[in-house]
Amino acid sequence: MRSFFTLFLFIGVMTCLQANYFASELRIYPNPSSSGNYVIEMTGAQLEVPVQIKVFNMIGQEMLVQRMESVRQTIRIVIDLSHLPKGSYVLEFSQGDVKQTHKLSFI
Repeated sequence: MRSFFTLFLFIGVMTCLQANYFASELRIYPNPSSSGNYVIEMTGAQLEVPVQIKVFNMIGQEMLVQRMESVRQTIRIVIDLSHLPKGSYVLEFSQGDVKQTHKLSFI
């Protein structure tokens, strides 16, 4: 039982570290969205290496790719999924080997 608890703690710590990897604060809104437009705000970003943003449908097909170049401080990006069918999507941020995902709902 102790090894399970240790593994659970380790996974929880890694999730917290990755949540703050790209920025001190990350906001994605509105979510859910009825228009298909989402605003991504990163505050306190210190990106020396470009970050790639991808959107996947629920069967893993890549629907959108956008690249953010090196930036500092606050980033505000609008992504438009209004041309896609309503449903659930996965938003992925990646920088090198580090990836962070969020679920988007287009209703």
